[in-house]
Amino acid sequence: MAFLAGACLQTFEHSDNAAVQKSRARRGRIVGADMKRKGKTVAAERPLVYLVDDDLELCSALVRFLGHDSYEVLTFQRGADALMALPNDPPDLVILSTTLQGQSCYPVLEAMREQSDCPVLLTSTSPDEADCIQGLERGGDDYLVKPFSARELVARLKALSRRVRRQEASGGPKPLKELSYRDLLLDLDTKTLSYGASRVSLTFSELFILKRMMTAPTRAFSRDELLEAPVRQFGGGSRAVDMHIGNLRKKIAELGANFDILQPVRGLGYRFEP
Repeated sequence: MAFLAGACLQTFEHSDNAAVQKSRARRGRIVGADMKRKGKTVAAERPLVYLVDDDLELCSALVRFLGHDSYEVLTFQRGADALMALPNDPPDLVILSTTLQGQSCYPVLEAMREQSDCPVLLTSTSPDEADCIQGLERGGDDYLVKPFSARELVARLKALSRRVRRQEASGGPKPLKELSYRDLLLDLDTKTLSYGASRVSLTFSELFILKRMMTAPTRAFSRDELLEAPVRQFGGGSRAVDMHIGNLRKKIAELGANFDILQPVRGLGYRFEP
């Protein structure tokens, strides 16, 4: 299995860095695709991925690999450029390095969340659990440590896309707009949770998990069912689910709701307990 990381690119030994350099000068042009997303009609609409990373060699390899796997890719070496492109060409998925030009990505991530709720996969050279926790708490939907397998990256992107499609289709002919318990209201359109006059925003993963649990009260969900992802870092995904549940509990408490509805199920996962 080939791994991608910084200068070590075993899959693409002759990466074309010039293509990525051109993408820096032509922000908004698709790299790794035969034509623009806008203006001309492609045979089949392909998911648009924002790749935000200042490692040119890694970007070049990922553009080629993702392009072969039916993704359109826009590369950005600066977070500000990705934010400028976001309103005119919104992505389906974002791959965001936690460090850009020596600076933290989190101001960029927070600005993205103000404009879009698309899934964000964070990539980092740090394997520390504390950094993973911070990334998920700050709005990331998944966290992948460099060096990573290109196949695992694609598997994670597909898992995030699958969750979006299922969420969009879950309402059937009359899409579900809201879920409620007592005075706690989950608004699926605005991606917010409210209690009385108070309201908080949810990340995509938090919305997905809470919606799934509220639509099946008292059912015990495994952690894999709640995140629907391939093998994950830190115990096969359990840590990621636990972090999202922890964040949801904090937000419910911030709203002033004094009931604990997200109950752990020993040896399995969690249930929504009315």
